[in-house]
Amino acid sequence: MIDTFYQKENLEVYKRYLYFQLKDDSRFQTQFNDNEYHITYQSRTASIHFHDIGMIEEEIISDDKQIFYLHFPLTTFPIALELYQCMINKLIEEKVEPMKVVLCCSGGMTSGFFKEKMQNYILKNNLPLIIEGAAVHTVEKKCLYYDVVLLAPQMGYKKEEIETLTHKYVGVIDPQVFATYDCGALYKQIQYYYRRNKE
Repeated sequence: MIDTFYQKENLEVYKRYLYFQLKDDSRFQTQFNDNEYHITYQSRTASIHFHDIGMIEEEIISDDKQIFYLHFPLTTFPIALELYQCMINKLIEEKVEPMKVVLCCSGGMTSGFFKEKMQNYILKNNLPLIIEGAAVHTVEKKCLYYDVVLLAPQMGYKKEEIETLTHKYVGVIDPQVFATYDCGALYKQIQYYYRRNKE
């Protein structure tokens, strides 16, 4: 544990350590101010704010959205360095292209409702997924833009016909998942069918 009597001095030591870690790292563009460091990597910018009271804030902004935020006291150097490394790992993490999924039912109403539930789930869990609901008769046109085509259980009889039209493996949503709008279970099915189409 860091002695709070030397809090300002310890914060200065920590700032200098980070400065020397970052200044020659060719992956980043850096800007160093008295109480703030800015680190740019591709389209992301990380900021580290040093507060005189021994608090540190770490934040990453990507495409005008906050994707990482920590606020912690400088209590021990190992913990502070672990949290710093966590921020750097997130900063350089490769962007994942979102999976594009279309849910199909007979008229598009129930799949549209499930789509809305899934969109909330996607936002809450920060998932790389774009999802749409559609009527089954529109799927041939739509499938060109989607990685995964999933049918409502009552449309399972159309599976082979749609596979022939789209030249993609088409999944049928588990009836229990569809009837209960189980977003977590549907996400697992989406991942499974996405891998199958990539094979």
